Amino acid sequence: MITEHQYRRLMKEYQQSGQVGRAALKASMDRKTAARYLAAGHGPEVKESRWWRTRSDPLQAVWPEAERWLGRAPELETKALFEHLVATRPEEISARAHRSFYRRVARWKREHGAPREVFFPQARTPGASLQLDWTHASELAVKIGGEAFPHLLCHAVLPYSNWEWAVPCRSESFLSLKAGLSAALWELGGVPGQLQTDQSSTATHAVRRAARERGFNPEYLALCAHHGIEPRTINRASPQENGDVESANGHLKRRLEAHLVLRGERDFAHEADYAAFVAQVCRGANALRRERLAEELAVLRPLPATRYPEAEEILLTLVSTSVRVFLGWAPIRLFVHGFPACIKSFRKPLVFDHEKYLLSSERLVLLLIRSELGQPFITNILGYFLGLQENQLSVYRPVLETIFTAVSVFCSAFNLRLTTGRDSAAAGRI
Repeated sequence: MITEHQYRRLMKEYQQSGQVGRAALKASMDRKTAARYLAAGHGPEVKESRWWRTRSDPLQAVWPEAERWLGRAPELETKALFEHLVATRPEEISARAHRSFYRRVARWKREHGAPREVFFPQARTPGASLQLDWTHASELAVKIGGEAFPHLLCHAVLPYSNWEWAVPCRSESFLSLKAGLSAALWELGGVPGQLQTDQSSTATHAVRRAARERGFNPEYLALCAHHGIEPRTINRASPQENGDVESANGHLKRRLEAHLVLRGERDFAHEADYAAFVAQVCRGANALRRERLAEELAVLRPLPATRYPEAEEILLTLVSTSVRVFLGWAPIRLFVHGFPACIKSFRKPLVFDHEKYLLSSERLVLLLIRSELGQPFITNILGYFLGLQENQLSVYRPVLETIFTAVSVFCSAFNLRLTTGRDSAAAGRI
């Protein structure tokens, strides 16, 4: 039987040429078939679709149970459910009925299943955006100096070419954001149009809690303004909008795992050695993306004249009633002339006034500020040195406050106090 389209083509060609053989050839049918339809003067008859069954339903005995399972756990895979029914009720369903079962389940999901989320294809423009995200990498079991190194990777990806860059870090913080973004842009050699992140507290804060509205942090806006890049965030609980970097996170960790296996060991002498290893792996992957990357490099804006400072400074005012206790070693003259210091980056040694005196980050530094500066501030400082993230501070805050109280009692018992002679304030930078 021919189709309606073939019949119309046959009649059109026959009216133009008047030749049965030529019209049959154009309509992709045999000459005798074409002659028969030309003589009949009408196209193929449309048969009414059959509504009755020609054999008994092979799923009649098990389908009620299958519907109950689909209602309770719609995420069940069709194949797994069919195998379960065959194993538990082999006398009522045959393994040969799997195609009928698959079609029946598909029809049930169309009629009764949860609505499926619709995704639209996203157009990628060269140099339009840079997606940045953090991913936990502790499963790589990397060691530094023989000790376990729990860490994250600050990961940046260009969606158009899939060019990527990653920097190991201790936590999802603004310090790691600055270090990761600067490293990525300087390795790339240019600045894309937008920087896209999720709505983490690193980049945003709650403006109105009731409305769940969030705005950009001033420090984050200053970072973006320095590089001339537009900040942008995805919607809440919508990781698919950052899909390129989210997908690349898994690929990067699998690639690192493979190179660690090829390396033969997972122990590195220093964190810098591990960072260089991650950079080498990223460069190897980016070498396969040169063609599309060249399109992006042609439209990127130039880098700023200087890198954004990665050190974080906190300005405090210390008066004569302040108590400063250091568990560790520091020159005594620093107690007299104030305490200017700068946190270079996460868990790095503290450099006092850019001089040779170092206080190892492995030693706990307690800054006991006067009460109006607030105990929560101290617990945040302690949490910082212990490597706690913001979402962990609320859990460990009672422990940190206990440490604060214990040291305060110790200082009061031994009357540890620094007197400068007057109540003039001395500026200290941490």
